[in-house]
Amino acid sequence: IKATSNTTKKRLVILPSQKEGKIHSLIVDIVATEASKLTRYEVYNRQDLEDILREQSLQMSGLIGNEDAIKIGQIVGANEAIKITIDESTSIPTEQGNITIVLSFSIRQIDLTTSQTINSVNIGPLMGDFSQMRPQISLKLRQLFRISAEVLDVDSKEVLVSVGEGLGVVKGSIFEVVSPDEIRIFGDKEVVIPGRSIGFIKIGRTSKETSRSKIIRRWGKEVKAGYSLVEKPTMGNSIHYGIIASKNDYSVPF
Repeated sequence: IKATSNTTKKRLVILPSQKEGKIHSLIVDIVATEASKLTRYEVYNRQDLEDILREQSLQMSGLIGNEDAIKIGQIVGANEAIKITIDESTSIPTEQGNITIVLSFSIRQIDLTTSQTINSVNIGPLMGDFSQMRPQISLKLRQLFRISAEVLDVDSKEVLVSVGEGLGVVKGSIFEVVSPDEIRIFGDKEVVIPGRSIGFIKIGRTSKETSRSKIIRRWGKEVKAGYSLVEKPTMGNSIHYGIIASKNDYSVPF
């Protein structure tokens, strides 16, 4: 089965919080900013939505529930959105007389054609300066919206990849190499057998549409043109260059 690549930017709506308040608005703004920095989305934040809805003679109020998400998607031409929910916010007095905020929240990925939740991630608990959460938000967004690509060519030194900086691929990005899925017959039933993990590549030089990479781990088969590539998000501020963040958020160094 041929590999699939998401080589075009998605339109992504950042839905406003259902609750008023400085903390809620700040978190939504930080998530929108980090999503824009990844450059793999066309991001529609609160201001964008207000401008578009104003042109449609509509108001933002009443358009933040799941039941209205489909309408928003139709207006802006987007299929996906993210919604932020503050799970816990606690103020703790310090010995210096200041107030420290301990915060936990979740980010939900929503299908705007059905208003159903596709996936979700949790962030926190975080304490203190809100700027400390930016690297974790960036990581979580990349876990929600992983880049898939294809091996275009392989030589003795490099692997040519079908995505580049236009989708936010940068030097040091890690991708897992996976062999193609296979269709097999068992009795009278046709089934799809998932491909096998072949190894990992690390991105080197990039252009807008493609990237050059090197194989950093390989087991079993050789890497071949047509194999699939799946992004393995890394924590950008880590001192360990190229670590992989696993599903439980622990880092596994190469």
